[in-house]
Amino acid sequence: MNNNRKYTISDIAREAGVSRSLVSSVLTNIQKGRKVYRVSDETSRRIREVIERYDYHPNYSARVLRSGNSRISGVVLSDISNRFFSVVSRTIVKCAQERGYMVMFGNTDENTENLAQTIELFYSKGVQGLIVVPCEGSEEIILNYKKKGIPIVLLDRDFPESGFSSVTLDNREAAYGLTERLVADGHKKIELVSYDTTLTSIRDREDGYCAKMNESGLDAYIKVHNPGYCNVEQVETLIVDAADRGVEALVFTTYRMALLGRRATLKHNISSPCVFACFNNADTFDIYEKGMYYIMQPIEQFAEHSVDLIIDILEGKEREECTKIVLSPQVKVADC
Repeated sequence: MNNNRKYTISDIAREAGVSRSLVSSVLTNIQKGRKVYRVSDETSRRIREVIERYDYHPNYSARVLRSGNSRISGVVLSDISNRFFSVVSRTIVKCAQERGYMVMFGNTDENTENLAQTIELFYSKGVQGLIVVPCEGSEEIILNYKKKGIPIVLLDRDFPESGFSSVTLDNREAAYGLTERLVADGHKKIELVSYDTTLTSIRDREDGYCAKMNESGLDAYIKVHNPGYCNVEQVETLIVDAADRGVEALVFTTYRMALLGRRATLKHNISSPCVFACFNNADTFDIYEKGMYYIMQPIEQFAEHSVDLIIDILEGKEREECTKIVLSPQVKVADC
């Protein structure tokens, strides 16, 4: 046997003494993990043995050209190292496999050029649909592929006026709830650490904070900080200044910014009673003595709804042209 040879489905069929269609049926059953096509156990076993002996892998690119249906969707994430997106990714794979689909992943690091290259790569590979976490300035890029006929669902963030289906959190309510809990626990000097962006999800979190502060008669303490995203020096300066001014609580619009804030308190030996509040919690914060206020996001629901949306669109099931799914947040306080 020539190990360098690329074996075909015809080779497998000839060796197993069956038709190409039978091999294809067994491959489909293997891919989906269940009996989609009725093939006898003996025939299936014989075909599987040949597949394993030849180390045969289907040529999905050729299959796409023949059928026009890849049953593969692309998922474009903004930061796969973020725990939120790690859990989302794992759940997306599980949900897609249950419905007979495969997924390809890409990561943008919040960079529009990376996003454009990733989507173009997926498009050239024949993916049927896209689940995209958009980054700032990417609206036109994503819209161009929608115009090319690629079904797209936005995840975690949205471009409200562009007609995309999306799965997002009620971000205004989340920040409002965090601030409300801090006020109820006796904090007044509450400030918000956001970052310089036009993303509506972040703007909504800022609005929620300001709304609750105004409603509570604490408008004199409203202060929204907008450092560069994950700019270590700017965050450190902000934290030192907040400690000097006696700020009682800081609400962070992202988990990563909160983590930078905590690192700054360690680096500068800051032990002021300022508490932190952010979106999502992680074991990282358990080493600190103060309780951590955070928003528990229904992470699995983000994945489940986005997969259901994109597959329903692909399979022609009835959905509104622009379906907006908005998930509810929960305010939690980690044990001290």
